[in-house]
Amino acid sequence: MGGEESQRRKNLGGLLTEARKLNGNLKALGLSATPVINHLSEGISLLSYITGNEYNDLSDKSTTMNAMSLHQKLTLLSIREMRRYKSEVREKNLLLKII
Repeated sequence: MGGEESQRRKNLGGLLTEARKLNGNLKALGLSATPVINHLSEGISLLSYITGNEYNDLSDKSTTMNAMSLHQKLTLLSIREMRRYKSEVREKNLLLKII
């Protein structure tokens, strides 16, 4: 994946690695502060932190297919509340006189 890893990410990765060694059943919850991932490498990195797995089958090259592949992986691991809004559809036919 492109770019140099920040010290914060290195520290987080090390912490998760050590915690998983101590507890093989460790569960991690990853939260994103932005509703849209700015670069595909961010989503791949988030997946790796959450699961502890490498995702060599995903590419961070900005293409539609790569974005869809990442979305599929994230969807399988995601929890998201989908609000159900009350709504109704009303139809009204109007007769317009055009002059």
